[in-house]
Amino acid sequence: DKVNEMIIEFEKRRDYMVETLKNIKKFSIIEPEGAFYIMINIDKCLGQKINGEKIENSMDFSSKLLEYEKVAVIPGKAFGLDNYIRVSYATSMELIEKGLKRINKFIDKLK
Repeated sequence: DKVNEMIIEFEKRRDYMVETLKNIKKFSIIEPEGAFYIMINIDKCLGQKINGEKIENSMDFSSKLLEYEKVAVIPGKAFGLDNYIRVSYATSMELIEKGLKRINKFIDKLK
């Protein structure tokens, strides 16, 4: 019973993240097929600036997101995909909602 409860809860978190991320105009995603992670394509963010600082790669995107919105993501460079970042849904729904709002806020600041 506990395992089934966990499966249902993780499915809710995954589905919420997938749908929310699909609605962020500058993102596309690789939908998860079993892990607790979602890969987000940040191609449309590369070359853009925040406060005059240019985002060249996943490391720049990740560090600026952490600096400006206090959201930690994993740069895709660690997986050989420097135009992606990785996010996890192995946390509470409250933190997922807060994190996605902050990511969207960050994206809106890019020029």
